[in-house]
Amino acid sequence: MGKRSSSKWWEAPPNLPPAFHFPLSALSITVPATVTLPGMWQRLTIFFLFLPIFAAVFPREVAAQELSDGEPEFVLQLRRRGLTELAETHCRQQLAASTSAQLKTRWQLMLTDCHEDHLWSVSSAQRADYVTMAASQITDFIREHKPGRNEDVELQVRQIEFLCVAARIECLQASPIVSDPDRTYAVRVTSHVEFGREVCRQARELLTILQKQIEQYRKELDQDVVRVARYRLRCAEADLLLSQILLGAVPADSLAELQTQGEQLLRSSGEPDRFRVRRMMAEVMLASRDFVAFELRQKNAAAEARTSDERLSALTLQMQAMLLQGQPSEALQLMLDAPAELEIMLSPEVQVLKLQALLQLNELLHQLTDDTKERRDSLQKTVDEFLPLQRRLQSQLTGVWADRARRIGQRFDSVQKVGPDGATAMESITDQMAAGQFKEAHAALIALAAKLPTNSMMAANVQLQAGDLSIKQQEWTTAITELQQAAELFETQKAIDRQSAADLLRIFALGQLWNTQPDKASLDQYRSALDHHIQQFAEQQSVVSAHEWRARLLREQEPLSAARDVIAAIRFTQKAAEAKGTAVTVSADELRRLCVLAELILSDAGTSSSQHVEERIELQTEFDQLAAVVLPTRPVTENSATANRDFVRQLFDAYLLGRVFWKSTSTSTPPADLKEVAQQATAILSTMPPNASTQTAPKNDAQAELQRLTIRADAILRCIRILASIRRLEAETATGEDRRILASLAENHRDWLATILQNQILGTTDKPEPGDRALASFVLTLITAKPTTPSSVSAADTAQTLERQLDQLPVVLSLTAIAEQPAIANVYLQKLTSQPLTEAQTQKLATTLAESGSPSGIGVAGLGRDFWLKLQKQSRPGQTVWFEASLQLAILEHNAGAKKEALRILGVVEVLHPEWGNAQRKQRAAALRAELEKTR
Repeated sequence: MGKRSSSKWWEAPPNLPPAFHFPLSALSITVPATVTLPGMWQRLTIFFLFLPIFAAVFPREVAAQELSDGEPEFVLQLRRRGLTELAETHCRQQLAASTSAQLKTRWQLMLTDCHEDHLWSVSSAQRADYVTMAASQITDFIREHKPGRNEDVELQVRQIEFLCVAARIECLQASPIVSDPDRTYAVRVTSHVEFGREVCRQARELLTILQKQIEQYRKELDQDVVRVARYRLRCAEADLLLSQILLGAVPADSLAELQTQGEQLLRSSGEPDRFRVRRMMAEVMLASRDFVAFELRQKNAAAEARTSDERLSALTLQMQAMLLQGQPSEALQLMLDAPAELEIMLSPEVQVLKLQALLQLNELLHQLTDDTKERRDSLQKTVDEFLPLQRRLQSQLTGVWADRARRIGQRFDSVQKVGPDGATAMESITDQMAAGQFKEAHAALIALAAKLPTNSMMAANVQLQAGDLSIKQQEWTTAITELQQAAELFETQKAIDRQSAADLLRIFALGQLWNTQPDKASLDQYRSALDHHIQQFAEQQSVVSAHEWRARLLREQEPLSAARDVIAAIRFTQKAAEAKGTAVTVSADELRRLCVLAELILSDAGTSSSQHVEERIELQTEFDQLAAVVLPTRPVTENSATANRDFVRQLFDAYLLGRVFWKSTSTSTPPADLKEVAQQATAILSTMPPNASTQTAPKNDAQAELQRLTIRADAILRCIRILASIRRLEAETATGEDRRILASLAENHRDWLATILQNQILGTTDKPEPGDRALASFVLTLITAKPTTPSSVSAADTAQTLERQLDQLPVVLSLTAIAEQPAIANVYLQKLTSQPLTEAQTQKLATTLAESGSPSGIGVAGLGRDFWLKLQKQSRPGQTVWFEASLQLAILEHNAGAKKEALRILGVVEVLHPEWGNAQRKQRAAALRAELEKTR
């Protein structure tokens, strides 16, 4: 396609005076891929053949002498044989090798001719870029080579003519497949219409500037150049006006003005141009729907045709007129009667017109009310002729005509399902959807559904579309009902793939409903729908999304269950690829799933107790198998995967390394092994990105999952080094940097690490391991570190932090006992109770303290007399909180020197409930009484 220029073709050429430089906005409309849904069509009613550009020849005697003999003919023959890219390459090579400005101009003009041919084979998605590239080359050429005035004018005229072709192509792409006599000039705003209008506008501005330039420098220009340039610009102006009319950019009554321009051109045209002018005049009559005048104009044009190309052009125009008048049989007969010399079978346009004629004939037969054998046979005959031709054209055509044939095929398919009226209704609905008129489109779909046969495939498709539109309007309840009905209709048609797609959309709506009203009923309905879909559609592609959605739902509360869903999604994808005989590539989705899986297993290590160790090890083994298959051996298809493949493998190694410290064994790890593992952790850390815990915000889901896993792995590796150092009784300074980084993490990451590390010491106090006290102290540091969030937090964030502190209190009390640092618990309690607590939170705090069996000294300085007195009054004698409050009040009185009051409190409880609620509290109370009596 050639290298796209950095300059803009819509800029004024650099050699123009300042007065002719003009600010034009960039032509930045990107043409998306052509919509391929059945029934898509445009409301443009004039179907036409591209009007060839008026190619009057500038004087070029001198320049022609510099061209090698046969060069123009050689390029022309390449173009006629469809070898456009080869012709382009040849022109570029000759352009680069040429030395004179005049010769370079000739090659640039021939290169533009090639670009014009190539434009017809470019896809819709690429056409805007290709138009910009080709037109910019002329602007760049003028800027770089600074040709003479005459050549400058000729190049700019050719640039405008090229844009005229681009506009006419967009007219063709926006035109309807079937005629609509009630809406002659109505068009919906599609990308083709928008781009075509913009090209027309830019071309008109360039044309106006060039006309002024010609007038200003007329004396410096060759008079023949002026005459021919003016004529060609008038032709281009007429062509642009017709395009604007067809695109709805100007009123339809402009056709009268266009007819006047055509008459003037006809009077001033030379013999070689008369056919082109007369054909344009016939096309104007066709646009006006004046078929009587068209017949006269068309006959005049046919009489002027001198070459086989011109006669073929006259034939296609006549076929278009017949189709517009609803005469498909006559159009097909015209093809059969065409002279052999025209070689109509080689013309893509004629073949597409034949396809359109068969479609129109099929529609006419559908509209007949009599159900005779002759009608049925005729209908079948059109089908038998249409389908093979459609398949052949699909494999042969590219670009504009391929798009046209595809749209005709979509219309034909819709007609077979719902008839012409239903197909038109579907196309109208699609137009409304493209324009963002979802409410109107939804109402039209409901009306269409009422006319369709019950329990038909089309009814199911319409119901599915209605549900999708309800989702677009965020009407979740309506969408759920409609999609449920669609799934049931697809089930009656035994279309399980469509049924699963409808059910998945229904689940999506259920999830959105839960987001808007997060109550238990909505959550249960969403979870139940996911479970049912996974069970019912286990062999359908939709189950992959269902597994991932359920994993997302479970990842916080049930990480191992979520991990099994991710594994199921990966297994299904691999199985589907193997069934198709294709390799599973390391795509962004596959990397994301692997990262999610590893992160989920890591996450469970910080949220569950040792009862999940066996299940976690089983999942670790499955992850290892998946990673071993995918990461080292599969071909890479995305650049992002190339960089991440080895990194994910390293993260997995870090993850396996962490298993040593997850209570997977009851035996202590020898110091030598700890040293070796710490060295391995250091080696892996050195390969990870710097500042893994403070990476920038991810751009997509895959990067987000990889970042989560990165933070987990980085934290695990640093924990390994800290734990190894503690167990080997090294000083804190040996791992100072690791401690600082981990303490700076967000609360959720610190809590996760704290749970992993506390599992290494809690429950083993009967047989302490070396470093338990220091390890408990470090875990307390993680729990009590200041949050990394800004000070200006919301009320909801404050409440969430308070709940976290209450949840962590049992751990803090246990760890302070192991670390023999009651002051930490006192400070923690002081901060906790300095905040306004609800009655429920107060009860939770007291219950935690009561059940923890805190030794004297913990909680005494942290919680004041008023706190315990309030709890004692709020509770009833015999309740756990009442026992603990009474004991804590007695301790406070003892510390204050009021031994008599302390003994009184103990005596009241011992008279009412001598057992103190449990043996441990009774022992604590007895120890306090002994202390009081000893000092009496």
